[in-house]
Amino acid sequence: MKKMIIILIISLIVANFVFAAPNITQINYNPSPVVPGSTAQILLQIENPDNSSHNNLTISMNEEFPISVVNDKTKNIGNLEKFGKTTVIFDVYIDSKAENKTYYIEFNIEGSDLGATKTEKFPVIVFGNQPNLKIVDSSTDKLIPGQETEIELTIQNIGTSTANSTIIEMPEDRTITATGSVIERDITPLGSSTKYIGEINPNEQKIVTIKIAVNKDAKLKNYNIPINLQYRTQSGEEKTDISYVGFKISGTVDFDATIKDISPILMSNLQSEITVELFNKGVGRAEFTIIDINTNAGTITKNKEFIGKLEPNDVDSIKIKLTPNQYVGMKKETIQLKINYQDVDAIEKTEIIELPIVINSVEQASGQDNSIFGLIINLIILGVIVFIGYKAYKKFIKK
Repeated sequence: MKKMIIILIISLIVANFVFAAPNITQINYNPSPVVPGSTAQILLQIENPDNSSHNNLTISMNEEFPISVVNDKTKNIGNLEKFGKTTVIFDVYIDSKAENKTYYIEFNIEGSDLGATKTEKFPVIVFGNQPNLKIVDSSTDKLIPGQETEIELTIQNIGTSTANSTIIEMPEDRTITATGSVIERDITPLGSSTKYIGEINPNEQKIVTIKIAVNKDAKLKNYNIPINLQYRTQSGEEKTDISYVGFKISGTVDFDATIKDISPILMSNLQSEITVELFNKGVGRAEFTIIDINTNAGTITKNKEFIGKLEPNDVDSIKIKLTPNQYVGMKKETIQLKINYQDVDAIEKTEIIELPIVINSVEQASGQDNSIFGLIINLIILGVIVFIGYKAYKKFIKK
C-alpha cells in the first residue's frame, strides 16, 4: 500500500513537471497565407504556466520542405519567470515550388531544467503558388492582306511557380457560333499551329516563333487573336491560360493614272476636255483624296478635284478642261497630278503622277482634218465607181 502511494506521488510530480513546461500559445505569420518564392515572418508567443521560473530556454525550428529558416534556426529565450510570456520571430523562406496547401512546421523548446525537449507542431497555409503565363511582346503588330510571315512571341511566367510541359497553340482557323454559322479567320497559322516550349520558371521569359498567313481578302481593321498557353502545375494539374495578340491589317496605297479620252484633240488656244482614270493598285485604302492639277501646257479651268475614298483595286475618274498655249508645231508636255490623301492610320501622304500629252498647232490639226476629209472623198468616189461598174455588168449580162 505504501508502495502504491509513493508511485502515485512520483507520478503526480512528474506530470506536474511535464505539463508545467513552457509552451507555444499563439502563432502568427506575415503575410497570411504565405506566398511561394518569398520570405515570411513567423511570430511565436511562448508562455510559462508554471509557478516557478525556467532558465536557459531555447527554441528551434525543424526545417522541412517548403519552409526553411533564413537566419538562425535556434533562438535564445533565456530565463522565463513564473507565468511569464515572451515572443520569438523566425524569418523563413517559402520555396517557389510549394503547392497551394497546408504544411506543418515543428518547434522544439529546450531548457536546463526541463529535462526533455518539448516539440510542438503548427499548420502554415501556403497559397498563391500558381503559374500564370502571358504573352508580353510580339515582334510585329502590323500585317498586310496576302502576307506570309514569321512572328516572335515573348511568353513570360508572371506567376509564382514553374509551368511544366508548356505548349503554345493558335486555335483552329474558324469559329462556329451558337447559331451554327462558321466564321473563317483572316489570320491563320502556317504549318503546325502548336509549339512545345517546356519549363518556364517564375519571372522567366521564353521566345517562340510561329508562321502565320493573312487572307488576301482580309478586311483592313484591328484583330485580336487568342493564343492558348497549356501547361502542367507542380502537382501535375493541366491548365490553360489564354493570352491575346493584337494585329492591325493595313496596306500601302499605290496610285496610277491614265488618259482615257481627249475631246477634241489638244490644239493651241482651243479648250479640250481630258478624261483621266485614277487607279489604286495597292492593298491600302486612301481616304480624303484630293488631286492638285498643274501643267505648263496651258490654262486649266479647275485645278483641284476631290475624290474622297478610293478602295484597293478601285478606280475613279476626273475631267480636266485644258486650253493649251499658242504653239508653233507639235509640242510634248505633261500634266502633273499631285495626289494628297490619308492612309488607314490617318497619316497624310502625297503621290505625284506625270501624264504625257501632245499639243498640236492649228496647221497640224487642220492637216489632220483635211486628211480625213480627203479620205472620205476618196471612199465616196470609189463607191460610185463600183456602183457604175456593177450596173454596166448587169446590162451586159442581159444582152
